[in-house]
Order: sequence, then C-alpha cells, then structure tokens
Amino acid sequence: MKRKNLLIAIGCAILVLSVVVSVRTARSAHEILGPAQANGLEFLETDLVHVGPQNLHVSLPLSGSLRALNQASVKAKVSGEVKAVLVREGETVRAGQVIVRIDPTEYEAKAAQARGQMLAMQGQFQNARQTLERNRMLVAKGFISQTAFDKFQSEVDVARANLDVGQGGLAVAEKMLADTVVKAPLDGMVAARAVQPGEKVSPDVRLVDVVDLRVLELEAPVPMADVASVRVGQMAELDVEGAGRFTGKLVRISPAVSDGTRSIMVYIRVDNAEQVLRAGMFARGA
Repeated sequence: MKRKNLLIAIGCAILVLSVVVSVRTARSAHEILGPAQANGLEFLETDLVHVGPQNLHVSLPLSGSLRALNQASVKAKVSGEVKAVLVREGETVRAGQVIVRIDPTEYEAKAAQARGQMLAMQGQFQNARQTLERNRMLVAKGFISQTAFDKFQSEVDVARANLDVGQGGLAVAEKMLADTVVKAPLDGMVAARAVQPGEKVSPDVRLVDVVDLRVLELEAPVPMADVASVRVGQMAELDVEGAGRFTGKLVRISPAVSDGTRSIMVYIRVDNAEQVLRAGMFARGA
C-alpha cells in the first residue's frame, strides 16, 4: 500500500513539473517574439507561392551537329587542266554563276570535228534523197526496175541513220565543251575550294563545295523507349555552341533503327535567314 502511494506521489510531481516548464516556455516565447509572433510564424511576400493548375511539359534531350539542308559537292565532268578557279571559301555564289574553268582547247577541236562530220553526213543524206525522188518518176514510167528503186530507198535510209549518228556525236562533243565551264548548282556560300589553277583533273574529281545556310537541320538520335512520344511538328529549343538559343521544328523521323545504337534518327529544321549559324556547329536541346 505504501509503495502504491509513493508511485502516485511521484507521478503527480512529474505532472506538476511539466506544467511549470510549459508555462515558463510560453512566457519566454511571449517575451522574445512578442504577442504577434507567440502564436504563429510570419512570412514575407516572397516566401509565398500561389498554387494552381498548369500544363506539364515533358522534354526529351537532343544533341547533334547542324548540317545544311541544301548542299552540293561540285565535281568535274570532263578531264583537263584547270585554267581558273573564280571563287574562294566564304564567298557567296548564285545558281548558274561560273566558278571553275577547264582548258577547252581539246574539246573545241572535237566539237569542230563532230560538226564537220555531221555536215558531211547531212550532204550525203540530201543527195541520196534527191536521187530517190528522181528515180521515183523513172520507176513509175518503167525506165528502172522496182529492185533498183528499192536499192536507192535503202541508201536514203542508211544516209538518214548516219546523219542521226553525226548529230548525236556533235551533241556529245558540244556537251563536253560546255562542261569545261563549271557553274554553281545553287545559291549559297563556298565551303571548300579543292583545286587550284594549273592542276590536272579527271571526271568526278571534287572541285568546290557549295552550301545553302538559309535552312539547317539537326540530326539527332532518339532512344527506342522514347520514340512513341515523338511526333512530326513538335517544337524544339536548341542551344547552339557559340551562337545562342534557337527554335526548330521536327520535320522528319527515320523509318529505320540504327544497328549500333538501337536508336532512331530525327531531323529538326532550323531557319537561318540571317545566316548566323554555320554547318557543323554542335547543338544541344530538347
């Protein structure tokens, strides 16, 4: 019984002590913070955030190098010595502008020879046709046989075929002569000058590279797991190294998966009307 009373007395003492500590703590807070802050906390206007519904945008990271949508590597179509290269790297060219000249001497001679052969064949054809017309009246009057007349008809046909061959040879020779004057295939800028005057070139040798920088594309890989969320027409924000931020649009999606990376290539088109960007610049974006 005594032990039970002792435990009750100890419990009451602990309760009284807790009440005393709580009262003293409340008084201390009231003295330190003041009456306005004793019952709560004050926030500044900058500490408050207004919560409301917003659209959730999910971005897909992209990276790659920019390349010109329209570009051309101008190659020689005939062999010969380069007489003049009329452009240098960084210069603007227009479609049809002469950029390289190849020595035309050999091709001028070939064209003249082909023209002479064609004129000779044309004269043979005219003579054969006139002979045929004269003999047509003779066979009608019975002065020559039909067999002889058929022979004259065959000669006209052969002369006509030879004339066609001559005209084709002349067209080829004139085309080769025209190919000694190399022209720019598109509007753009010269990216590379691969030959110098005096060099000997052969067909398919690269002469000049021309790029049109007005429209560029970013070729970037997308993992297979994210392909389902990619659509043509989606916008992309790109940070181009050394040039700033630009906006592009997804215009094409490759139909095939790359074997090595198991990803699909997408193509982001970027307008570059002011030609601030350059082909080969590295870009990151989403």
